[in-house]
Amino acid sequence: MEGESEAEQPLIGLPEEETVFASSETSLITPSDSPVSVQAKALAILILLAASMGFLNGLDFSIQDKGLVRPHEFIYRFSEQAPPNSAVLDGRITDAEGTPASGYLVELVYLNGTIYQNLTDGDGMYHFEEVKPGLAELWIHTVDFEKGVQHRILLTPPVPGLEPIGFTRIDIKMPTDAEYAETCEGEEDADCVPWVDMASEEMEMPLLDPQAGSLYYMLGFLFMGLATLASVFAVLGYRSGSRGLLRTAAVIVFFTQGHYYSSCFLGLVAIGLSFAIPSRD
Repeated sequence: MEGESEAEQPLIGLPEEETVFASSETSLITPSDSPVSVQAKALAILILLAASMGFLNGLDFSIQDKGLVRPHEFIYRFSEQAPPNSAVLDGRITDAEGTPASGYLVELVYLNGTIYQNLTDGDGMYHFEEVKPGLAELWIHTVDFEKGVQHRILLTPPVPGLEPIGFTRIDIKMPTDAEYAETCEGEEDADCVPWVDMASEEMEMPLLDPQAGSLYYMLGFLFMGLATLASVFAVLGYRSGSRGLLRTAAVIVFFTQGHYYSSCFLGLVAIGLSFAIPSRD
């Protein structure tokens, strides 16, 4: 049309623009339409099995008074490798009514016969330094040996690489008069010393610092979290056949440990098998 400039006139004869990139129906989880290999599916199932063992192991750790591995065993293993005289023990002794038991003799007795002694102060507190971590007994009695009690305890070792000394606090409540009287029932000897032996009942679960099992408790939730994460990667790898996802799941499940290190073993096997999965074109 006359009067219009060349810039305003439409271009004629140019080919229609073709779409170079188009949205695909393929999700990030499934990178191609080729079928997932049998090897990838089998490996994903193996990882899920290892993850379930790791989750059960974490659940076992989170229940402190039951299970295959208990905090006492966990702490005792570390105490065997701890440096000598690397523990500190203190606590408070009270009578049956909760009143501080001052002037009581507290003896820390080891299985090898080593004995440390300390007197409770006016607040019923006792304290031992530079003692050996691990199993021992506490004998608590009056100075003239009129009555007493003994407990089996576990002294916390230091955490390797974090602290040079392991701290343990154990508070003891003395038995009642009735409990003392039961120990001398049937005894004709008038010189019977009322003595309550709690150590025999604490053979499997000795007294320990309430905070000592916190690390053990946290490890349980860590194992369960890693097992869940490994399961997620294994499911994604099962759907996509991705070697990278399955290998990642195998590495994660290795650290869940599992009962008797079953997840560690299966995780190593899974890592090796992940190299045998064919790539998807």
